[in-house]
Amino acid sequence: MKVMMVDDHTGIFVEYSDCTYKRKQNKKHHAVFLISIVTLSACVGYCSHEFMLLTNLVLHGNSSQYVTQYLRGDTIGTWNPWHLAQNEAVTIDIVNEANLSQDKISVVKDAILSTQTVTIDDSVLHKGFEGNTSTYYEGWAGALRSIKQKTKYVIPTQFDFVDNNGRSGDITITLSNERIEGYTGYTRSVTEGNAILKSFIIIYDASNLSDQQLAAIVRHEFGHTIGLGHSTAPEDLMAPTIYMILPYISECDIDAIIGLYDGNQMGEIICQK
Repeated sequence: MKVMMVDDHTGIFVEYSDCTYKRKQNKKHHAVFLISIVTLSACVGYCSHEFMLLTNLVLHGNSSQYVTQYLRGDTIGTWNPWHLAQNEAVTIDIVNEANLSQDKISVVKDAILSTQTVTIDDSVLHKGFEGNTSTYYEGWAGALRSIKQKTKYVIPTQFDFVDNNGRSGDITITLSNERIEGYTGYTRSVTEGNAILKSFIIIYDASNLSDQQLAAIVRHEFGHTIGLGHSTAPEDLMAPTIYMILPYISECDIDAIIGLYDGNQMGEIICQK
């Protein structure tokens, strides 16, 4: 559910949501994959949430005798885009209330700025037949810069980190040691008309997150700040409840960004894979 509140004085809409997560471990006897995962319970709305992570995937020999084949037709929701000028940078401010190390801060930045890719055979995620592959992105900059299609609105590709303690960034990421049972993060975006003006992310209990968990939560939440809702594909980064084999940005997430910034706002984009 998306919540929209209007400030009586400014007329500005505020959209937000939150999510919860629960940890679940699934072990199958005689399975070919041993997967250690954390299940996210994401919530309603434009938001933040939830999550996370899977830690490792180990392959052992032949394929599993139990195979689920996801079909095309999963969707990702869209909200509103940023309205940017060509080559305009989105500024990001990290508020380090949890006093995390610079190594942890680098993990947060890499989840946004990385251009590294991961190529996975579709059969691993039961998205297609062996031999067909999909590309996943470790950072949003790499994912967004891979888009060559011209869209109605300028897709964000430039991100500048500033050090203003949350006072002036377009997007503010607060790393907090506050603990709220079942919650790992929260995202709130302020919009006017059909454009995002500012976004705010809070990462809870940040000192107790592994690098993998922290990166995946930031990727997911940052997807909301640039206008994505949730995915119906359970294996996708933007799913409300994520059984995360690969906590990276998918080709379907990229398709949803293209649709959103080409004018498909407050709607859904159908995944092709």
